[in-house]
Amino acid sequence: MDGLASLIIKLTEKDIRDVLVTVCLRMLSCYERDSASVRASAFRLFGSLAKLATGPSQISYLSAIESVIVPLLVHLEDPNTDVIRACKVALKQVI
Repeated sequence: MDGLASLIIKLTEKDIRDVLVTVCLRMLSCYERDSASVRASAFRLFGSLAKLATGPSQISYLSAIESVIVPLLVHLEDPNTDVIRACKVALKQVI
């Protein structure tokens, strides 16, 4: 996921428009993994996608936020500080 996050920096909204929701939904299972690094990476990636959610992609991303908001809020109380930090940053990015 960190590799995809580094790739997103170079993409435009048009580049990711067709797969934005798919990527967001595929990450749902990662939010509940045992590995804290996987959870943190998934939340960081979701937050990074916010910058590409403009124009035609905005409505799709807003629907993805509805699916992710509960895990995002729950993991603000995660035992791992990296996950908590990733959730806080993601929340700031989507707001």
